[in-house]
Amino acid sequence: MSADPVPGDSAQNGQGNGTSEEEKKDDITIVQEGKARVAFHGPVFYNPVQEFNRDLTVLVLRQFVADREKASAEIQNATNGTGDEEPATKRRKVAENDQSGNIRILDALSASGLRALRFSQEVPNVDFILANDFSENAVESIKCNIDLNGVQDKVRANFGDAIMTMMQHRSLEKRFHAVDLDPYGTASNFLDSGVQCVAENGILMVTCTDMAVLCGNTPEACYTKYGAVTTRTKCCHEMALRILLRAIDTQANRYARYIEPLLSVSVDFYVRVFVRVKTGAREAKDSGIKVGNVLVCSGCHSMEIAPILRKHVDGKSVKYLPYIIKHTLLDGNNKCVHCSHPVHHIGPIYTAPIHDKVFVQSLLQQLKATQEEERLGTHNRLLGVLTTVHEVIFLML
Repeated sequence: MSADPVPGDSAQNGQGNGTSEEEKKDDITIVQEGKARVAFHGPVFYNPVQEFNRDLTVLVLRQFVADREKASAEIQNATNGTGDEEPATKRRKVAENDQSGNIRILDALSASGLRALRFSQEVPNVDFILANDFSENAVESIKCNIDLNGVQDKVRANFGDAIMTMMQHRSLEKRFHAVDLDPYGTASNFLDSGVQCVAENGILMVTCTDMAVLCGNTPEACYTKYGAVTTRTKCCHEMALRILLRAIDTQANRYARYIEPLLSVSVDFYVRVFVRVKTGAREAKDSGIKVGNVLVCSGCHSMEIAPILRKHVDGKSVKYLPYIIKHTLLDGNNKCVHCSHPVHHIGPIYTAPIHDKVFVQSLLQQLKATQEEERLGTHNRLLGVLTTVHEVIFLML
């Protein structure tokens, strides 16, 4: 889902109560975004364009917490009065799906700690946020900003390599309910450790800014990073999202886990996806039928998807078989049947829905119900982008 910038809607334009502001004291610049304040010593590396990204993440996390509370209440109602007479397997299953308690968040590449600081003050029911960075200067900055915001009880600064930090939290009791990966460039090298350190039914939030690679400028680089090949098409931004989702799901499948995309957007110079991570060997096998290669005409841009696997169900018998090729886009000379131009073969990509209809509806309802004085800094743009996503979902039905 591609979202073009709304005219006059940059992070520097006044929108709502959370718009960023700057205050200078001696050689220190203090920037306020949302409810968080961040102090910068010397040159400022604050990026106001990314305020939309951070606002969207706050919005998604608020809905994630609300959904957890609802699920916890439903589980509690279903188990009331059962006591110890329930079989151990059922009690264990209930425990695995427990949605109660405050959430643990990992900001794996934290830099100034702005995201972690905002999460601690704008997202409810947070146990703690681990603000991690591999730069000693960044970690010192995070510590200063924790004191500046008075959130010592919720934000913990951590010096460490992001991959190693995530691997150290892959055990069940240490996993995070929400993991945010927002690197400079590709997130591909963080995906394997990322899917391992997310708790059951947790949320993984991933940004990639290497749009030239994901949109077909260098197909060989796309292959080495994401295991897929693409080309320049009119829908290259959606292709970028589907390539990233397939890369995340593939990493999850190795650990009998799989993803459920909640929201996927292409904004400005990056793609951003929010996926729920679940565990189940049987469900993970279905990932094969959610992946396919694509034939793309270089002339008229007509497309045809060729799934990799097909699923055959006969009573209790379930079989996965290779897909039988039935190309309708190619003529006898292997050219496009519509315009006779050469046809490219790209992929594999994620072919299942890239948004969750109910989740997007809930985000919109949350936005519309927010009082004006409590609105996020990019409220109007959030409303526009999510409305567009919502309309696209219904067009696809």
